[in-house]
Amino acid sequence: MLVGDNNFSHEVPFAQWIRRFDMKRYCQAGLLLTCLLTVAAAQDDLPGTARVTPRIDVELQPVPVLVPEHFDHLPAGLSLNLPPGFSVRMYAAFESVGRPRFMAFDDDGVLHVTNMDDEQIVALPDRDGDGFADEAIVVAEGFSRPHSLAFFDGDLYVGDRPQIVRLRDLDGDGIYEEREVFAGGIPSSGSHSTRTLVIDEAGGKIYLSVGWPCDLCRNQQSERGAILQFNLDGSGRRVFANGVRNVVGMALHPVTGGPGAGAYGADGHPLLCPRPVPTTLSPRCFYRPARWPRQARPH
Repeated sequence: MLVGDNNFSHEVPFAQWIRRFDMKRYCQAGLLLTCLLTVAAAQDDLPGTARVTPRIDVELQPVPVLVPEHFDHLPAGLSLNLPPGFSVRMYAAFESVGRPRFMAFDDDGVLHVTNMDDEQIVALPDRDGDGFADEAIVVAEGFSRPHSLAFFDGDLYVGDRPQIVRLRDLDGDGIYEEREVFAGGIPSSGSHSTRTLVIDEAGGKIYLSVGWPCDLCRNQQSERGAILQFNLDGSGRRVFANGVRNVVGMALHPVTGGPGAGAYGADGHPLLCPRPVPTTLSPRCFYRPARWPRQARPH
């Protein structure tokens, strides 16, 4: 096992590594132990193969996608692999929405989606209730790279590359005329530009993911590869957890209410393949996987 620190970097046995590091690093040790146990359990795989997700057969099978006539520009024969009993239909497929990312419903039940490459927020109303969007309406634009969105107390929050933006619809027409920067100065250089936010109404917190500025490198910015936490009024900014190289999906646990994330590992590394690893986040924990460079820890 390769262990990196400020003053040394060499291979040591796992037990010796555990003794050397104090309990403040239990988060990192726990993740490494999980990786080792996962490797040991993958007995049926080829040598050198490691699994970072449980092997569960959900009996996926191809299911045809129901496509309405007004989306006839789509190719025929679309299907998704789904568990038994699931069906799927196309809700929206507008050519003006080139790269939709995260979605959220407003208080009136209208689905909104970030159109990331066109720097827009788009509403997809279904006024006649037939299960298909009637049109795509640009309700806000002029972002850097909007990735995620959430509604709270009538306002729309957008996770943009350098900031969290809060928008208000002043006249109730569905278009968001007023905007303000809820949290600015989010580190935005380099790669991993997507910003995922989730709002914990019960706990009075907002969480935002900020990815690592490169694929696999050293960096001393404490707010990179991290989950930031804010109070609902924008105060109390702090690093809630770090060592999460690139979190794309994030949600609140239905029982504990705490945040959980799908964290992507580094590209081109067997143990750190860029697939999402579900992780329950705890405050002040450091989630650096094995072979991932040291970074600044939360204070």
